[in-house]
Amino acid sequence: MELISVFEKNRQRFLEKFPQHEAWKDSFLFSQRKYPELSIKEVEKQTRPLLEADVIFCVGLDKAVYQVLSRWLVQKDHYLLFLEEDIEKLCAFLAEEQSHEILQHPKVFIEYVPSGFSWDLFFTQQAWKFVFLKAKMTVLPGKETETPVQALFEQIFSSVHFLASLSADFGVEAISRIMHNAFHYPPRFSMDQLRHRLHKIPAIIVGAGPSVDDKIDVLKKLLPFSCIFASGSSLQVLYRHGVAADIIAHVDMYSVPFRKTMEFHQKAPFFYQNRISSDVLALVKGTKIAVQDFEKRAFEKWFYQDFPLIDFDSGWNGTTFLIALASYLGCDPICLYGVDLCFSKDRYAKGVTTPPFTQDLISIKNREGKMVRTQRDWLLAKNWIETFVSIHSETTFLDLTHQGLDIKNIACDEGDFLVSLPRLSKEDLHRLFEGEILTVDRNLRYQELQKSMKKVQNACSEWDSFCKEKESIEKEPFYQVVFLPIWHIWKQIFIREVEQEQSEVSFDTRVLLHQFLFLQNVVAQFIEKVGCDPFVRHGL
Repeated sequence: MELISVFEKNRQRFLEKFPQHEAWKDSFLFSQRKYPELSIKEVEKQTRPLLEADVIFCVGLDKAVYQVLSRWLVQKDHYLLFLEEDIEKLCAFLAEEQSHEILQHPKVFIEYVPSGFSWDLFFTQQAWKFVFLKAKMTVLPGKETETPVQALFEQIFSSVHFLASLSADFGVEAISRIMHNAFHYPPRFSMDQLRHRLHKIPAIIVGAGPSVDDKIDVLKKLLPFSCIFASGSSLQVLYRHGVAADIIAHVDMYSVPFRKTMEFHQKAPFFYQNRISSDVLALVKGTKIAVQDFEKRAFEKWFYQDFPLIDFDSGWNGTTFLIALASYLGCDPICLYGVDLCFSKDRYAKGVTTPPFTQDLISIKNREGKMVRTQRDWLLAKNWIETFVSIHSETTFLDLTHQGLDIKNIACDEGDFLVSLPRLSKEDLHRLFEGEILTVDRNLRYQELQKSMKKVQNACSEWDSFCKEKESIEKEPFYQVVFLPIWHIWKQIFIREVEQEQSEVSFDTRVLLHQFLFLQNVVAQFIEKVGCDPFVRHGL
């Protein structure tokens, strides 16, 4: 009876702390089954590589893991999550007296993951909950989900971190660039007008991988029979080999020093996202065509509401952008050249100038089984390409360089058959992308945003006025399309702080106070950067 009493008390604690499992409460039945436990030495060995993380996900429930990590948990913003698939093991855990300490720990969480559990939804929720914290996963011995679950964990947490990092400055730089570029470089075309514009024209997507020089003869042989797509660093690769691109693009916010490179590719139509540096756009001589930001940024949709940009999933980098673009334009086949997504010695092809590198490198096997190094955004790009290829099964995808990471469903080929396909002259190709500049009332949007920023700033001057006018503030364009998307990311940081505070003030009130102070900060930065009328200053 005593064990049953302990079980019931712990079960109640579990459901109170994790109410999401209320629907499963009838499954939590008393169990006296004994499970082998890991030794402290085993756990120390397994968790040692994880200690640099802020959040540890552990597939499998074992008290020894908690014992080993208890000192690690004392540090601020450190959290431990157990993910248990075996209901009987979870029940056996709840029947143990010492389990109540783990259940009551504010930074330890237990998730029951029954059959059919949505790992992708769970990891997405957790990634945003612990945004800006470094998370790692370990799988205890005996679990069968190691490979697929860990791969999904890495992919989702990396993608969320990548998206969140773009808002590290509250989006000030990106939005100011969108507005600046809209004034200086008004858009041409609606992307709808360009759908299938290059129907059945072979496309070669040029990357900047180390394999470029090994197969340059293949690329040069196919130049007259295909449309060459290049972006960013791969433009430098082509310039070095004297090969002019037919379609060029840029998506990175940073600006690389390639004035001579851009002059060399001056006739090619230039596709870009509005958040890129105007320094790059200033170098473009060909037709400039803006494409919807891959984040589907709320501000951009609002700013261009009279000229709607279509939703365009361009993936994670210049290469994925080019693949999506080639597919949208109707190209077939789509061939990859120099898209290694990894390296063994040099990260890029010779002559490529890149910004400072800050990512951790990851060891992985390439298509030949050799150990190479890659980075998280390249793995995100690999997963994106594989998904894209599986969705677009009607299109042929080929790899011309035969090197780098193995990308599923893309065969290695020399592309000899391209010479027998219909051709399009370079002059005709460029004419397909000529068009009039479209009319967008940019001044009206800017004035509306400026007025909205001032109104929000005045309403946020004092706590009392903020509380009184909160409903009115929430209807303002600045709040809806600028502040709210940023708040959805940053509020998780404040929630974590509030959860660790001891206060008589209610949880919701404390979060609201953080929101008030954060809104004050964000609107002040936007007024300083955007509200000083930089477009008038530039003679617009």
